[in-house]
Amino acid sequence: MKRKLTIAMASLLLLCMAGCDKPVGERYDIVVFGTGAEMSERTKETYLGVTDYANEHGMTVQYRYPSDLEWDTLQREIREASNVQPKYFFFADPVYAKAIFEQQTYYLSLGRIHFACLGFYPQALDGVSSYIASNCLVIDYDKAQIGYIAGAVASQEYDSFGFVRTETSSEYEQGFSQGIGEKSVRYGTADDVALWYEEGVEVVFAPEDTVDEVAPIASAKGMKVIGTEFDRSEYGDCVLFSCIYDYRASAYATLALGEGGLNCWTVVSGWTGGYNGKGMTAKLGIKTGYYWYQTQDYVYYNVPERLQSAYELVRDTVEEKRLIEGKS
Repeated sequence: MKRKLTIAMASLLLLCMAGCDKPVGERYDIVVFGTGAEMSERTKETYLGVTDYANEHGMTVQYRYPSDLEWDTLQREIREASNVQPKYFFFADPVYAKAIFEQQTYYLSLGRIHFACLGFYPQALDGVSSYIASNCLVIDYDKAQIGYIAGAVASQEYDSFGFVRTETSSEYEQGFSQGIGEKSVRYGTADDVALWYEEGVEVVFAPEDTVDEVAPIASAKGMKVIGTEFDRSEYGDCVLFSCIYDYRASAYATLALGEGGLNCWTVVSGWTGGYNGKGMTAKLGIKTGYYWYQTQDYVYYNVPERLQSAYELVRDTVEEKRLIEGKS
């Protein structure tokens, strides 16, 4: 089944590229940037969302990737892409963060090309400072909300948890800790997971790629893991559920708003205000099961009431999945 799905996805990508790409030297409306000939999962979903919209509205799309991932090469790739006279640049791979930091202001001065960054912020060379120019839109998936809803849903059935910490997991942790309430939780690295399961931990929240290490252990121990960003069901029944970032829907919505006469680089109802007083940050929620949520609220130490309805939908979806699989 997985092979059939892989073949189907490859065929869909080929159709999209055949329908949207034009010969080199001609103009393209949208450029999607990746890191290699084989797209990463996040770039592939972004590309599909862009081409969904482009195919419906007669727009053209080009996919580009650099010869290597050095800062100056990425800068050059962005500059060369401007030769096709695009209206939009789309990025989903964080490796471009420092190159975009420089290039966004350059193209702002020229009065053309909007930058869309899905899941990351433009970053200065010092790796600390961040700045969003007024021609740049950042789609920032709300990790604190994701963590909260994941914890609230899982704690309805389980009592003992583990959380794998990474350099970028603090917002997940804030939300998850709040979501599980008074239930017990251990914090550590992926190296600690096997011992946690042996000592009674039932579910481990494994953010980002740590699920690749945790899921096989959970499967071997007959325990559960919660994944993030993409559908992790490929690991089987050990996956309680996945908190999915809908890159495809995000890319489509960004173009729909931009092309629909509503300048999403200036103001969009329901999205957060400006960052550094300049570009916009859209704080999107999660897609779990069959549902897509959107909220402008950051969840740290208090939970907005509006999250209750989102939580109930996630809970019901998990219960529906359990019933379908005969696990009630």
